[in-house]
Amino acid sequence: MNRTVGALALLLALACPALAESGVWINDATNPQYGAAVNAAGQQLVNTEGTKATYTLALIDFLPGTTATDYFCLPGSATKTVRVLSSRVSADATAASAMDVALFKRTALNTGGTSAALTTSITQRDSNDPAPTAVPVSYSVNPTSLGAGNLVRAVSNWFFPATGTPVAQVEVVWDFTRDNGRGIVLRGTSQEICFNLNGVAVPSGLSLYTTIDWTEE
Repeated sequence: MNRTVGALALLLALACPALAESGVWINDATNPQYGAAVNAAGQQLVNTEGTKATYTLALIDFLPGTTATDYFCLPGSATKTVRVLSSRVSADATAASAMDVALFKRTALNTGGTSAALTTSITQRDSNDPAPTAVPVSYSVNPTSLGAGNLVRAVSNWFFPATGTPVAQVEVVWDFTRDNGRGIVLRGTSQEICFNLNGVAVPSGLSLYTTIDWTEE
């Protein structure tokens, strides 16, 4: 079978050299010429993994400000285009609780409050990728003024359990590239994506866990 495929590919390449040079012919594994890689059974090998520099940040056991609004933001970059791929949010507290959680894309940065840059918390998916240029921040005290922007996602009465309780936890998962959709694109340092708790009082002993994945190009 492999020899038959290889012979057909060779004949086609001889008949249409311009097409052969374009790399459209599949050749057998033992006599590769132009075309896609195949295994010993003549099956085409396809790698769908992306090549963009990709980063992940996980915020663990975080306590936001009282009556929390934005508690975590990923701003854009001065030199790269940032694409937010997905995010996850979960929590626990002293007693089982429910809160609202929302995600905003802001076109102006927040101001004021008490924030901390999270540069050391970022993981490069590939250690050969360059250092990230987008610098996420967390807020232990609410921003004084929230930047202009639009609501992207929201969940009402998001339930989470008491600390140490072995129950199924409700995790809020937002996948922005599902069904080949475009991720949330941040262009320039005046844009940011922010996680928000809708300004309600946080329950006693609240611990937030937030993960975000993004690329830079």
